[in-house]
Amino acid sequence: MKTKMDLAVIDKLCRIERQKTHKSKIHIDDYPISPKESMLPKQPWTEGTIEAYLTVAKSAINLIDSTLQLTYTNKADIKDILDFPCGHGRVLRGLRSYFKESNIYACDLDVEGVDFCSSHLGAIGVYSNVDPDKVVFNTKFDLIWCGSLFTHLNSDKWPSFFNFFDKVLREQGILIFTYAGTYVKDLIEAGKHSINNKVIGKDESILTDFYKDGFGYKSYIAIPDYGQTICSPEWMRKYIENLTNYRSVLHFERGWNGRQDVIAIVKEG
Repeated sequence: MKTKMDLAVIDKLCRIERQKTHKSKIHIDDYPISPKESMLPKQPWTEGTIEAYLTVAKSAINLIDSTLQLTYTNKADIKDILDFPCGHGRVLRGLRSYFKESNIYACDLDVEGVDFCSSHLGAIGVYSNVDPDKVVFNTKFDLIWCGSLFTHLNSDKWPSFFNFFDKVLREQGILIFTYAGTYVKDLIEAGKHSINNKVIGKDESILTDFYKDGFGYKSYIAIPDYGQTICSPEWMRKYIENLTNYRSVLHFERGWNGRQDVIAIVKEG
């Protein structure tokens, strides 16, 4: 259970992160936005929908920059980067702006998204597979950004993806991934959580599992094996402890755009 002090600290860090994001000088608006981008905010109360969309990438780059500093990693040493899943380039445009000389791979089940990232954002496109073992690259990576994948998969699906990342990550490579933590749980509890601009009502089953085990999952009716997860920071810390060849360097609640929690780990063997 969080104390009031914990919540105050987290809120302060989120405010600082948002200020840093708004002051960012990365010109990611130099790159086009896909006409099929489903992640553009469409709510009428959202101020500056394009700016809100671009802020997500700026926030991701701030997190990556902080991780490089924490691991004493020179940006120039990041030669090969994987954005998985890349979607239509919401974060990849930020990666391309920040890592101008790096090889950036875009991988997703969405073929049109991969094609857009390849043709408009200078990425190397690789089509994904529901079985990550069937995804093949011609290189290993210094950095993997995995935004909003584990937010949609039940915990029994997680090991195959962590094994996949371990297989394609170089030693001393960095994996940064996001998950839906207690803030998203609070939104679900209040009936204010939204997915792709659609408000999702309060769901008692996912909340019951969360309070019982620290992890809750509810599948979307239209998409098998894909839905909404919520997990506590304590559950996540225990999960990461089982990745024995990794060192945890960052755990930032609500670190990604003030919504999703962020973990950064380094492969050490």
